[in-house]
Amino acid sequence: MGWVSAFDQFSIRGFNYGSTGLNDQFLDGLRMNNGIVYGYQQVDPFLLEDITVVRGPASVLYGLASPGGIIAMQSKLPTAKTIRHVELEGGNHQYQRGSFDFGGKVNDDGTILYRVVGTATTKEGQGRSTEMRRWALAPSITFQPDYYNKLTIYARAQNDPKMAALPSLPVAGTAKYNPNGKLPTDAYPGEPDHNTFSRKQAAVGYSAEHYFNDDWNVTLNGRYSQMTSKYNAVIFAGLRDDMRTINRSIAASDEHFNTINLDNQLHGHFTTADIDHQLLVGMSWDRFTGHGNYAASYDVPTLDIYNPVYGQATYGTPKNYQDTRLMNTQTGLYAQDQLIYEKWRATVGVRHDWSSVRTTDLMGNRADTKQRDEATTWRAGVNYLFDNGIAPYFTYAQSFQPINSVDSSGNAFDPSHGELYEAGIKYQPKVLPALFSIAAFNLSQDKVLTTDPNNSYYSVQRGKIRSRGIELEARGQLTDQFSIIGSMTWQNVEYTQDSNRDVVGAPHCVYLPVSVRCGSTGKRRSPALLPGLVQVWGDVSAMVPKAAPWRTSSAPLAMA
Repeated sequence: MGWVSAFDQFSIRGFNYGSTGLNDQFLDGLRMNNGIVYGYQQVDPFLLEDITVVRGPASVLYGLASPGGIIAMQSKLPTAKTIRHVELEGGNHQYQRGSFDFGGKVNDDGTILYRVVGTATTKEGQGRSTEMRRWALAPSITFQPDYYNKLTIYARAQNDPKMAALPSLPVAGTAKYNPNGKLPTDAYPGEPDHNTFSRKQAAVGYSAEHYFNDDWNVTLNGRYSQMTSKYNAVIFAGLRDDMRTINRSIAASDEHFNTINLDNQLHGHFTTADIDHQLLVGMSWDRFTGHGNYAASYDVPTLDIYNPVYGQATYGTPKNYQDTRLMNTQTGLYAQDQLIYEKWRATVGVRHDWSSVRTTDLMGNRADTKQRDEATTWRAGVNYLFDNGIAPYFTYAQSFQPINSVDSSGNAFDPSHGELYEAGIKYQPKVLPALFSIAAFNLSQDKVLTTDPNNSYYSVQRGKIRSRGIELEARGQLTDQFSIIGSMTWQNVEYTQDSNRDVVGAPHCVYLPVSVRCGSTGKRRSPALLPGLVQVWGDVSAMVPKAAPWRTSSAPLAMA
């Protein structure tokens, strides 16, 4: 996000990424927890083998998550195939990057496999005086003595010693007209000597598999991770009437947390009468323990954003607005059965979650707030496979999402619930390696957080959001190394319930596109490691909430 890639922010079907302490990103089947303030985990994309967007509520299999969907990522892990890959990259903004990926067999019989992936990046950010420094390393080893047993142990370390702080610029002069002209693309509202965001991450984990026979097996996954971050920056806080002088504030935060994530599954295949069953039964356990604080001050000199003079500022002492210790424990039991009968396919799943949150306010009287929640979520779907490749389907799913945060009085929030109804048609022609689909969905979420009108550093729980949309998508595999994807989405996301009547009927997030048309063509890397080609194009039209009523125009997006 912003001038450098410090945060991953995304919106799926109109719902933003997870709330404090949670995250809708999953790595190797296990949750990646967020921190309390700015402590967000992030994995360098070079360490990843695959990234999948799972649309709609996924609570039955993945546990606590937002109703829009999740991001499922897969690490680069050992393989029997020999890998010898080195990359050197360079570009504008003093961009330099070096990466390597080595893997293969340790012994001749292939019972021990290894993989070591690493990358280092340095570049200047788009904004003046912003920069990015990063290195990451991910070794792993797999022991597979026979067909029935497999154990993978992996580790990951990532250090971001220099990252730009969160950016923000006036609407007038960027997206909208300003009589002083358009702001340059490197406009910077902060101070070069007061722009710090650093982060250290480390993790170690395992994945074990045992096959009892061809029909039954068990999978055990676990990971311990920790993160430390430091944020200190002067940021934009408003544009004055002359349309060139900006107010500024200073923000600071220190954070540390550690997490333990476990997920154990039993897989089975059996037949009852003429119905085939693919059964999945599992248990997950997650614990988050962290501490974070936030301080701010508006005692910062103004700046002429069109003719900035840096280094002249003297800052007031930031006032501490938040100092919180948080412990969150989540336990889930779940089961899912996929049934196959002739041309019918059906899926039924159920999950029960227990969530315990203990919040300690380290300001004032060091008050403790404890909250326990539990919920049962369901998922069901059915589709029919016609001989001509057409498959209509219907899906219903629920989500459950505790909110690991407190209001201005130190009280914990109630959990939020989501619900999905979706119907669509998929078509896979027999003469082409392609898949076409159309889907219509209706998503809702209750007990949504909005900004506290009396204290903007906190939230209140007053809203309900509804997201309705239609998705069109086409995928084609033209050759072994050339694929094409095209999609178009129309969606309407709005508040349907809020104590502020002006908000009802308004879009609930700033970065929500009303309609998106995008496509991509790509070549996969050949065995000879020839450079691939990726091209993405799009057309986006977006609207912001009624609190700041303006609408962006359609804009083409391109990347090659």
